[in-house]
Amino acid sequence: MTPERIRRLEDLSFQWRLHDRKNWWDEYQLLREYWVEHGDFNIPTDKPEGLHLVEWAKVQRRHYKRRQQGDYSFLTDDRVRALDAIDFVWDKFEARWMERFSQLGKFRSQYGHCNVTKNSAGEYGTLYSWVRQQRHIRKLGDTGMGKPMPMKRIKLLDEEGFVWDAAEELWNQNYEKLVHFQRSNGHCDVQCTVNEPLYVWIWRLREAYKKFRDGKKSTLNFERIMRLEKIGFQWTK
Repeated sequence: MTPERIRRLEDLSFQWRLHDRKNWWDEYQLLREYWVEHGDFNIPTDKPEGLHLVEWAKVQRRHYKRRQQGDYSFLTDDRVRALDAIDFVWDKFEARWMERFSQLGKFRSQYGHCNVTKNSAGEYGTLYSWVRQQRHIRKLGDTGMGKPMPMKRIKLLDEEGFVWDAAEELWNQNYEKLVHFQRSNGHCDVQCTVNEPLYVWIWRLREAYKKFRDGKKSTLNFERIMRLEKIGFQWTK
């Protein structure tokens, strides 16, 4: 029998060995148990049972699509309701998005933030690319140059502490470090021997201020300048 015929029969939930093959509800129960324990459907595929359950979920999505198109589907109303009850993700693209979102949550639990970089992604593989993609999609939607990102996704990412502007986040982190230094020392004159990273950032601030003053493109704006001057920052050393 060809692989194509085997796939078509299994799509119909064909029972190859009736005496030991689980029925639909047994498979559903396994999926439900995983969802109850983990809160998602990001099932590891390093074991046969996990791989089987992932493939079973894919078959459900294919048959749900057939059902919507009016074609034959083994998904009855009660089966659809059962899967809906555990927030099963019917759309395969949405399912992939939720897998990445779940990875981001694990990253945040491990590192305490969502600002994924090339260096920090590590075991999370392509998470850095996914994070950049979310920022790009949101930016295109906000500027009217692309399809708006669904509010559901924006809300989920915001609740997770997602960093939409990595450069802005880094600037604010350095600013807070300078504020802390000023409160501890009474001035903003950071020496290289005391805190080299902050010293370099301050040097870049002064270079950016020269460009801003000359009307050139700069990382500084009026709002940032006012925040710095408020804590007594001096533009000339």
